[in-house]
Amino acid sequence: QCTDTSTCKSVVQPLGSDSVCIDGICSNPFQQGCLHSLLGPEAFPDQRVCNSDDPDDAASKGLCSAPTFDYKEIRISNQIWDAPKFSSWAMQILLSELLQVPTTIETFSPDLHFNFYDPYGRSDSALKAYAYDALRKSHEKGDCRKVRSKICSHVFPMVARLGQKDELLALYDKEVIALPRGSGNTDQYRWWIPKRLAKEDPSLQSYYALSGDSNRKKLAKLFQRPTTWSDYCNLVSLDKCAADNGIAARAPIGEDEAARYFVDGLYTGHFRATDKNNCTLNPNSCSGHIANVPCGWATYVVPQAYHLNISLESDGKGSDGNYTNNGGYNMTSLVEIWAAANATGSNVIMYWWEPDALIEKYSGTEYEFTPIYLPPTTAECEENRVSAEQRCSENFEDQIGSPLGACQTGPGENVIVTTLKECEDDDDGICSPAYDTLQAYEFTNFNLQQIFQYRLNNPGQDRLAVCMWFAENLEYIKEQFVPSTYPRKRRKEAFYQPYTYFTVALAALSIICVLAFAFSAKKIQKNK
Repeated sequence: QCTDTSTCKSVVQPLGSDSVCIDGICSNPFQQGCLHSLLGPEAFPDQRVCNSDDPDDAASKGLCSAPTFDYKEIRISNQIWDAPKFSSWAMQILLSELLQVPTTIETFSPDLHFNFYDPYGRSDSALKAYAYDALRKSHEKGDCRKVRSKICSHVFPMVARLGQKDELLALYDKEVIALPRGSGNTDQYRWWIPKRLAKEDPSLQSYYALSGDSNRKKLAKLFQRPTTWSDYCNLVSLDKCAADNGIAARAPIGEDEAARYFVDGLYTGHFRATDKNNCTLNPNSCSGHIANVPCGWATYVVPQAYHLNISLESDGKGSDGNYTNNGGYNMTSLVEIWAAANATGSNVIMYWWEPDALIEKYSGTEYEFTPIYLPPTTAECEENRVSAEQRCSENFEDQIGSPLGACQTGPGENVIVTTLKECEDDDDGICSPAYDTLQAYEFTNFNLQQIFQYRLNNPGQDRLAVCMWFAENLEYIKEQFVPSTYPRKRRKEAFYQPYTYFTVALAALSIICVLAFAFSAKKIQKNK
């Protein structure tokens, strides 16, 4: 937000890139390119190449360079969590600025925008983590510019192999995607509690202190249910949130606010015991609450809790107001639930992964994420995990699967998934470097943590954090990811013309000399 351009100069771009205040929003200082803007035109003179999201006059306005070669535009999905978001931007910078391959970002919705060069600096999360129809569409059409009204993507920068192996295998068998390859990044899903609670009762860091009917009442008392803003006002507040009571400043406005678990300055969140926590009313089925992720993710909370006899359940609801099949919450709700626990000093237990910005955010605080240790992962356990179909089944028996699959989750490798094919004919010099580049590309956990640190030092400036990381590692990126015969440039005809005339003349002279030598040799032979 801004009131005038001076605000943008001091806040948005401390390194001197151009940004102006337009309709109360600071324009994106990296419209001409990350490296061109950050390093300056003397150090990096080339602008990024234009793409289909740019206006028709973008090149003439000096925002970007018109494509030199007819490379197919690459569309990358940004997905919904930080690691693939940052990786998609790094891919876009790599292709657009070092290799001059037009590149855009797919968010699975025309109303959401994440292009690194977006003029307004918008950075919306994708509509969902995995929309495999986007890959099928790019496989069918090839050029995603032909299907702008529908989702289409050539690349998913980060897919959890552990949780998505069934989908990936089906897509590969149908030759929709190339063989997935490691992204250089791994996820470790765990059960987590706040450091404050771990210090109060260190035994909670092991599943031994959670298992068995003897611990049922303890868990039901410790881990109460998070409460949405609307439920708090309708079921807990004596005046329906008519007055600010220190928890809710007012009643929620609209469906979006009604479903929130925490809103800074307006709703601190609230945890309460429901009938599910009541062990007097339900002595054999009462439970504490664990905040689980959606069933489409790599979650094994349901079989873990069931087979280890841990009395914890997740109560997430979908947009229709009904409980999801595995009780999983959407990502926004999970982030808010931990924030509500921190704001109210409440106990919470949640299934989450590392490395992630949320864990970095609370590091060093009383609500630092502290892991709970479940039985160690084994090859036998991995082979007996429930499938993606079972995780999302309406049948509880399907969800719990075999007791052999109830160990600690992961760590799981993330893979790059693409529909791009290797270029078979490079005779004309216009083979796109995109395939070879993405085959070499990696985005490691260490890279991600570096970007988190840049962002911590520059709050609210995710583009700057990614760009600073890219510039800092520029030489390494060129050496490791850019094919040896790229980038290519076309020379003007006037540049080649003198050399062409010289070459032709030299060739003609050589032919004349050869013929003359042959004639002379033959004449000498006759004289003998």
